[in-house]
Formats: sequence, structure tokens, C-alpha cells
Amino acid sequence: MIDEPSSASPAGPLSPTPPPAPRISGGHVARADAAWRCRVAGGTWRQAADVAGYSSPENAMKGVRTAYGTLPRIDRDDLRNLWRDRLEVAWRLVMRDMADQRPGAVTAAVRIATTAAVLDGLNEPQQVTLRNPSTQELEQWAGVVIAATTPQVEEWDIFSE
Repeated sequence: MIDEPSSASPAGPLSPTPPPAPRISGGHVARADAAWRCRVAGGTWRQAADVAGYSSPENAMKGVRTAYGTLPRIDRDDLRNLWRDRLEVAWRLVMRDMADQRPGAVTAAVRIATTAAVLDGLNEPQQVTLRNPSTQELEQWAGVVIAATTPQVEEWDIFSE
């Protein structure tokens, strides 16, 4: 009997694992799933191998590839959320270091803030269009402005009775 991983995995939406290949034992699927979850959580293949009980990072990669047919891909939005969470943790650590006045803490804070801004798309270039109007366009504009802002004055004839 094959152990099928449930669609609602305990690691949440960040472990998008496809269904296992049909001829794989349950123990192998469990080890491969543990290695993949470690990898999605941000661990290296060496750490994934240690967690899942593989002898080397290559074996962990091979085990995941064998169990699922290919190395699963992480959804872009899930990966962005993962990195946002990591930056939030790093930001808290840097704030503590800045309070302790550790050297390099401000530089680290600036780097984290810059990375977060790039991640959220806040560093997109802004487009500014400059135009040089012709003399005729300037005169036309000046006429419109003067006509709109000049009050109509009624003149009195001072020589009439």
C-alpha cells in the first residue's frame, strides 16, 4: 500500500508536492516529502538530507526526484511570501542589534529594507515625460491664462455729465 501525502500538508501552502509516482514505497515517499519540506522552508540540500536521513545532498535530491518524477517547483507568490517572512525575521534581529549598537547593524537594516522594497516592487522606475513647447503654443497658453484670470473692468466716462 502506498502512503499518499494529503493535499493539505502540515507545512501549509509552501509545500506544493505533486502526487508520488505509483511504484514507490511509503517510507521512501515520507523521506522524500520530509526532504522537500525542509528545502521549501529554506534549508539547503545538505540540511534536507540530514533531516530526512539521506547520506548526501545528491541522494536527497535524487530521492525527491524519484518520488515525485521531477523536482517540484514552488509557486512564485508562495516564494515571495516565504522571502517576505524571512525578511521580517531578519528585520527584527537587526532592530535588536541596532538597539545594542552593534557595528554594521545600520548597514544590515538598509540592505534588508532595500531588498524588501525590491521584493514588493517599490523600486520600479518612474517615467517622467518632459516636453519643450513651441513659441506658438506658449503664446496660445498665455492668452488662455490671461483671459481666464483678468477681471472684466467697466470703465466710466469721467468727462460725461
